[in-house]
Amino acid sequence: MASESLPFISFIHSFEQLYMNGDSQLSYRGSGSSPPLLYESQRQTKTKFPVKTLLLCLVLTTIGAVFIPIGVWQLKAHGLSEALPFFILGSLGALPGFFHLFIFVKAYLGHKGYTYEQIPGAYDEVHS
Repeated sequence: MASESLPFISFIHSFEQLYMNGDSQLSYRGSGSSPPLLYESQRQTKTKFPVKTLLLCLVLTTIGAVFIPIGVWQLKAHGLSEALPFFILGSLGALPGFFHLFIFVKAYLGHKGYTYEQIPGAYDEVHS
């Protein structure tokens, strides 16, 4: 059985041809100057930043940040029956808005386990 037919042995062969030169730079020791090609599944693709989804997230956060204090003011001035619609609208905007903004910040800072694809609607924008 030839070593080219086994991906693992081919990987070891490619790995053996990599070495560290004197400048602590990883270089390839082979017939060409470029490293061996990677399979499609091994390539890292740079994802686009989902601008439209971020704008929607910021709008929802702003709606929540505006309507909840108005609800508090209405509660003090007129009672619960007048304040309840503002609390409902504010919470419908604030809960998803702040949650998705948190995921955006964590993904932007590169924290492990957070990606833009975790936000609903951002997957299509990132992979288009």
